Amino acid sequence: MDAIAILLVLTFIVLETVADNQQLAFQKEKYRRIAAKESLTGDYADGFNQSGLFSIVRKPNYTAEQSIWISYYLFSVAATTTSYNFWNWSSIGWILL
Repeated sequence: MDAIAILLVLTFIVLETVADNQQLAFQKEKYRRIAAKESLTGDYADGFNQSGLFSIVRKPNYTAEQSIWISYYLFSVAATTTSYNFWNWSSIGWILL
């Protein structure tokens, strides 16, 4: 289970990084167009990114962050000695998010 949790954490960190880079590129281009007094069309006219990961999920950064916390919870499940103990105190982290 540790290997699965590690793969999930790394996958979600990569997804969060990709989403951050897509948002940064979008915002830079939007403000470049505004500064150059170019007309804003498409996503730029709407004011928010709707392409890439943002076309699948409205807030991919938050989704990836929440998923990382659930992956941390999987580490605690793997560390328990009983196979039926899937509910433990560390689940509070992803529930409160």
